[in-house]
Amino acid sequence: MIREFVGENDTMPPAPAGYVHAFGGAKPLEMNTALKGAEPYDGPRFPRSEWKELMELQEAEQSSPWHHWKGAGIKVKDQKNSSWCWCFGTIGAIQTRYAQQGMGNTNLSAASVAGPIMDYDKDRGGWGEWALEYISENGIATTDVWPELVADRKLNSSVAVKESRFKHDVPCFQAHPQGDLDSIVSSLLDPINPCPVTLGFSWWGHLIFGTRATFTDGVITLWGINSWGADWNGDGTVKLVGEQKCAATESITICGVTPIKLSKEK
Repeated sequence: MIREFVGENDTMPPAPAGYVHAFGGAKPLEMNTALKGAEPYDGPRFPRSEWKELMELQEAEQSSPWHHWKGAGIKVKDQKNSSWCWCFGTIGAIQTRYAQQGMGNTNLSAASVAGPIMDYDKDRGGWGEWALEYISENGIATTDVWPELVADRKLNSSVAVKESRFKHDVPCFQAHPQGDLDSIVSSLLDPINPCPVTLGFSWWGHLIFGTRATFTDGVITLWGINSWGADWNGDGTVKLVGEQKCAATESITICGVTPIKLSKEK
């Protein structure tokens, strides 16, 4: 079933056979004291009366995160039968931010983040904030040194992986209040710094990332990129229509990424 637009009363297109929904869960004990969490969102909040004008401006300038994701040729990620949507969606948003900052397609490895967090267990679900907390301390490796879905703890001590991690960091990420659609839309529509936003939904049990906000027959619509491969729903993307469908349980704006980090001291 292909459904480009998913409204309030519509069911989501089903996951591919063998794929799982695994957003949420209890934080691993090893993370309870080591990581600090996301800062609260403090970006602009545009009144709804201005949304249409901001959408038209983005379309004219081709400046939304979606335009950059598309322009950089970033492929839809595929978590396959792992429970790591919370990490794959977050990494997709980070790659989009790199494209916005002129770095093209960085081909970042979700497994290099989810593996160490989850003790290399592909069956453990989680939250986008966990991925970002880990990245803020350890960086992200690229897929050429840590292939996607390879859960091999030996890779974490590889010199090539360590060097790759130090080149990719997310120094700025901010969490939105639960269900705060206005701040999510404002982050996507910011004419100065439009940002991709992770979108974790309890009603779906799944996390994707948002790249654009538009109206569909006057109803707010978020353009999401999934991590179930490019064949899901026709092209791997979906447009969520209506406030109930769009209001995320967890949503985090990726405000900025660091192009090169030579060492942890720099």
